[in-house]
Amino acid sequence: MELIESLRKFGLNEYESKVYFAASRASPSSASNISRVSGVPRARVYDVLRSLEVKGFVAKKALKPIEYHALPLGAALNGIEKSKRETLDREIRELSRIKKIVEKDLSGEQDSSQDTGAILLSGRSRIHNFMLDAVRKSKSVSITGNRQSLSRKKSLVDSLRNGKKISVNFSLNPQLRAVVLDSEKSLLFLTSPSSGAESERALFVDSRPLAAYLSSALKK
Repeated sequence: MELIESLRKFGLNEYESKVYFAASRASPSSASNISRVSGVPRARVYDVLRSLEVKGFVAKKALKPIEYHALPLGAALNGIEKSKRETLDREIRELSRIKKIVEKDLSGEQDSSQDTGAILLSGRSRIHNFMLDAVRKSKSVSITGNRQSLSRKKSLVDSLRNGKKISVNFSLNPQLRAVVLDSEKSLLFLTSPSSGAESERALFVDSRPLAAYLSSALKK
């Protein structure tokens, strides 16, 4: 249904979209009735309603019998906007922190902090060896780059596949090259794809927010 797909653009999954739609058609309504109208199993509908409450899409009556009201989309949108702004602010702060680390390393300065969670790597061979070691310790790997860099990295990573989940993404931007590991760590290539093997540089960052940001951005 087109309306259900439209609701999913608000950040709802399939069950949440169906339950919100059903609650909107008969508000207030009991969980059992919402389950019947939406087609979502009764064993799941309570969890879905709780999730929608947290996200600001439904509200529960305080008195028995317990019924649920579907809240206006405008109210939910305000909550979504606030959440996305907070997430974006965190991502920007994280990228600003990484930028300072990179600028210090590129200028030859020493960072006195030992707990930055970032390592600057130089030389294609050393970068690939580091990447392979990180891949060995990871369960999932996402690689993004141009055709040449993808071919080079994928052939290396494929030798260590062993049941790992490996996804490859072609980037229309030739400068965008990255490897995301377990949605927690990222390897960002800082130099041009045409740079020489010894002049290649990469930044390895142990940061879940950055990995999540890259995973989301690289899918677009």
